[in-house]
Amino acid sequence: MIKNIYERTEESVIIRTFERAKLLELKRKISRTNLVKAIALTEVIVIVFLAVGLTYLITTPPEAVTVSGTATTNNSQFSPKSIVFIDNITAVNYYTVVLRDGTYSIILPNMHPYVVVIEESTSTGIGGSCGAGGLRLYSTQRSLTFTARC
Repeated sequence: MIKNIYERTEESVIIRTFERAKLLELKRKISRTNLVKAIALTEVIVIVFLAVGLTYLITTPPEAVTVSGTATTNNSQFSPKSIVFIDNITAVNYYTVVLRDGTYSIILPNMHPYVVVIEESTSTGIGGSCGAGGLRLYSTQRSLTFTARC
C-alpha cells in the first residue's frame, strides 16, 4: 500500500512536472507570438509614419510663389508702370515694376487671394490705375504665370 501511494505520488509529480513544462512551452510560444506581433505592429507604424511624412513633403505647398507674366491695358494711350497685388487676408500691398516690354515678376505669399491693380501712365506723365481682377494664389508649384489685363 505504501508502495502504491509512493508510485501515485511519484506519478503525480511527473504529471505535474510535465504539465508545468507544457505550460512553460506554451508561455514561450505565446511570448514569441506576441513579440512577432509587436515587431510587425512596430513595422506597420513606422511604415505609416513614413508614408504620412512623404505625403506631407509631396503635397505641402510652398510658402511663397514667384508670379510672373505680362501686364496690358485696353487704353493704347496708357502703358502699365507697376502692378499692385493686394492681399485679401492681410491687406498688405505687394508692388512690382512692369518693364518696358510689359513683363513683371514678384514673389508672393502662397495660399492667399489677391486683388490685382495695374498702375499706368501716359508718356506725358498722366497716371491712373485700373482693376485687373483677382488672383487666387493656391499653388503647389513654386512659380506660375499670370497675365494682368484691364
